[in-house]
Amino acid sequence: MIDPGGQEYWSCMDYDKIEAMEFYSGWDAFCDAKGEINPQMPRSSATVTFIDKGEHTVVETVVKYDSLNQLEMVTQMGVKEGLTSSLNRLEKLLEQSK
Repeated sequence: MIDPGGQEYWSCMDYDKIEAMEFYSGWDAFCDAKGEINPQMPRSSATVTFIDKGEHTVVETVVKYDSLNQLEMVTQMGVKEGLTSSLNRLEKLLEQSK
């Protein structure tokens, strides 16, 4: 991710389970450009599920942290806005591919 000031932020996902067309889960982490995980930052577990609704698909994302403090830390850093921005871009990309 790149903020308006040009600062780059990196993350990586270690996938745990992948069930094609159904869901995937894994561990998300902050890292550097080379993929080295930042041990000072919290990791989260994430499960993304795809729910067939006929002409549409609902994407449900559940992210969990080990503590409220970790959740508050990433919330203050803007993780909610970052995830919302990513999902909005995905929606636009999918609409363009119709």
